[in-house]
Amino acid sequence: MSWSGRRVAAHLSGGGHATHVTVPESRLVALPDTVSAARAVCLPLNYLAAHQLLRAARVTADNAVFVDGASGGIGTALLDLLNDRGAVAIGSCSPPKYDTVERYGGIPVDRHATDLAGRVRERAEQVAPQGLHAAFSGGGLRSLRVGRAVLAPGGLLAAYGGDVGPVRHPPPARARLLPRLAVLAAWGTTRRTRTTTYSAQRSVRRHPATARDDLAHLLELLARGRIDPLVATELPLGQAEEAYRLLESGTAVGKVVLVP
Repeated sequence: MSWSGRRVAAHLSGGGHATHVTVPESRLVALPDTVSAARAVCLPLNYLAAHQLLRAARVTADNAVFVDGASGGIGTALLDLLNDRGAVAIGSCSPPKYDTVERYGGIPVDRHATDLAGRVRERAEQVAPQGLHAAFSGGGLRSLRVGRAVLAPGGLLAAYGGDVGPVRHPPPARARLLPRLAVLAAWGTTRRTRTTTYSAQRSVRRHPATARDDLAHLLELLARGRIDPLVATELPLGQAEEAYRLLESGTAVGKVVLVP
């Protein structure tokens, strides 16, 4: 197949801030003419991660789950895909971002609440008396503890990302992940909680064909209007510095897109 002149999407391992990139042909997915590049760019990282996390958790329409940091990039992607599946989602965020969680059918709770686990359990009792099937944590140890506390017995605690610190100067991956991995390993030895960790880069590297097929599936959902990626703003590539400042401010809701 010739890809010359065609619109495509792909998951990049790095170097996306450029007018031109080189990508293995095996990773390319055709981009439908009806899908804008700005919305498609939300899929290869945030939505791909969310899709694969939900598959690992085996979430169905009968389930209710907890999403910590629900107004973030992967958080909103999880909510969007959960809403498409008909599952119930309780999502933590700051109060000014409640409307973002509600936009995707989620039930918001204040992530800064002193007793966050208690607040989540209160909401869960109202909508899921059987308990929460899974909890998705993209934060630090507090996030993991809350996720474990709200799960039904045998529920899955899925951890991704980490405490990244400043966007432009994140701490080394091992420094931010090792404490979480140690805690998850200890909890995973009990029957009360199942645990799993997820890295999009690792998943794509180990299973590139699966990642390509998943991206094609997500593009189909987007073309059919079943998912609605949230774009915070579009900035010219030359304003990448401003994009980072916006990300670090914590005020951006949705994807910050750089346009060549």
